[in-house]
Amino acid sequence: DLQGTPGDVTLAQAAARQPPRDTTGLGMLAQLDFWLLMVVLTVSQGAGLMFLNNSGQILPALEGHPDKARVTSYVAVISVFNSLGRLGYGNGSEAVKGRVSRPAFLVLSLVILTS
Repeated sequence: DLQGTPGDVTLAQAAARQPPRDTTGLGMLAQLDFWLLMVVLTVSQGAGLMFLNNSGQILPALEGHPDKARVTSYVAVISVFNSLGRLGYGNGSEAVKGRVSRPAFLVLSLVILTS
């Protein structure tokens, strides 16, 4: 039975009930959560920053000629939607905090980014 009984506690509920772990910087290196977060954040931030840094060169490369006004508009639109996406995704993360764990939400973010 995949749904379980009404009294069963989900993994997210159990994690939400546990007090925060007190650990040292070196102690984090031995935890799977640390490495999962490190890989997801490094890959997703690296890909996003690479795109944002090169967005001014993408449009002229696609069109074959530079048009300063269109490139400026393109970079502005990308920046605005990047900010809106960060705000929306951050609020979405907070909205499902009790039901979905942070590492699972970040893995979902990485899957969406790479697809």
